[in-house]
Amino acid sequence: MEVVVKDVLERGHEEANRIKREGTDEADAIIAAAENKAREILKERREQAVLQIERRKNREISSANLEVKRAILNVKKELLDKSI
Repeated sequence: MEVVVKDVLERGHEEANRIKREGTDEADAIIAAAENKAREILKERREQAVLQIERRKNREISSANLEVKRAILNVKKELLDKSI
């Protein structure tokens, strides 16, 4: 009888250990997938931020160029007005 109880307990422990390992493996896989997804999201957000910065920089440069052109035209107009 003791041998049977010991055998059942041993199989129970082995089964419990197997289930724990499977659970740990599954949890590790879920964590790895989540980390990969987080890295993908972070990369995408960084790329979006860089694009937004480039667009804003280009707008600012265009605006500054227009301002300079306007100032040059105003100076030319003043010079023409003075020469008339």
